[in-house]
Amino acid sequence: MIRLAIRNVFRNTRRSLLTAGMVTLGSALLCVAIAWIDGVFAQVLEMATSSSGHVRVVQPEYAELEKMMPLYANVEGVQSISDEIGSLKSVTAAYPRISVGVLITNTDEIGEHFALLMGAPLEMYSDQYELKSQLTDGSQWFEKPGDLLLGRKVAEQLDAQLGQEIRMNGMTQDGSFSGIKGRLVGIVAGDNPVQERQAFVSLEQVQYLTNMPAAATEILVFGADRTWDKVIVSEMEGLDSLKGLTVEPWSTREPWAGMVAMASVIAWILMVVIIFIASLGVWNTMTMSVMERTGEIGVLRAMGMKRFRVVGLFVLEALMIGVLGGLLGVLLGGACAYYLEVVGVGIGEDVIDNMDDTVLFSRIIRADLSVFAVTLTFMTAISM
Repeated sequence: MIRLAIRNVFRNTRRSLLTAGMVTLGSALLCVAIAWIDGVFAQVLEMATSSSGHVRVVQPEYAELEKMMPLYANVEGVQSISDEIGSLKSVTAAYPRISVGVLITNTDEIGEHFALLMGAPLEMYSDQYELKSQLTDGSQWFEKPGDLLLGRKVAEQLDAQLGQEIRMNGMTQDGSFSGIKGRLVGIVAGDNPVQERQAFVSLEQVQYLTNMPAAATEILVFGADRTWDKVIVSEMEGLDSLKGLTVEPWSTREPWAGMVAMASVIAWILMVVIIFIASLGVWNTMTMSVMERTGEIGVLRAMGMKRFRVVGLFVLEALMIGVLGGLLGVLLGGACAYYLEVVGVGIGEDVIDNMDDTVLFSRIIRADLSVFAVTLTFMTAISM
């Protein structure tokens, strides 16, 4: 059977190559599509979880009204709670954070430019946000109380220079006006466009601005990576200090939960479309092969070959062509996906500037070529 199938594959080389070419093209496109979708969504989720934590602890009311950033729904005694959470085995770090909108200026007038002001421990800025590696030339790290960093977009709006005094006006937790000022020591210009539209100061400064001593609106918890969120939550369930608070893993928060489901749906739709188109070509050429060999099939049946063995002969031929096409497709698609993973595709500044502040897209989008993508592509090619 195997020798006969091999002979039949090479008997009409042109037709076999055409069929293998269809499988190659389809599997290559599938490999690139899977790697691209995985890469884009993995980048978005990694940027989101590195900014907002693998797990978050907030007041229930803050979780419900998060877009309004209700300062009055804060967590008291955040430092002791953070230290207790940070001692858990699955947790690498836990940081209190306050996010508040402010009007910002580098003059004596009331600011007219809006920015999102972040207040958190400096270790979070360096270890999780990696702001040290994103500072522009001439920038320095926090040296004195009152030092601050500005995102590049905010600094450009203000035409701010390093060393200038920056004034920020916001509100306290009870709604009264408040303000702070600080010395600009660094400008952030990294791969995260959202951070370029923010301002960064110490937690103590924002606690003073919002009149929230020893409190914060969130506690961000980090593990080894974002897949540890459920493990972290299970360990945190036994802490008495978290009673009455909402503990949220990133995978259950919107829009990230919906994004994961959407990525899966998009991947399956692309797979079905690509497989359908490639399968049509394979079906067409194999049908032609069967119709051209009607007489041969009759001779084989007359010589005693059973029906299922005749069918198996054609299936074996198709399997051989599928293996050849799948290997070539994985090599071709894998090479393209690897290029997209290493080099990536840049997003224009105009597109970045027009994005919403909450959209976490990197300037360079990369694919993610994984063993899963290669294996799934090859198995799909064989099944065509």
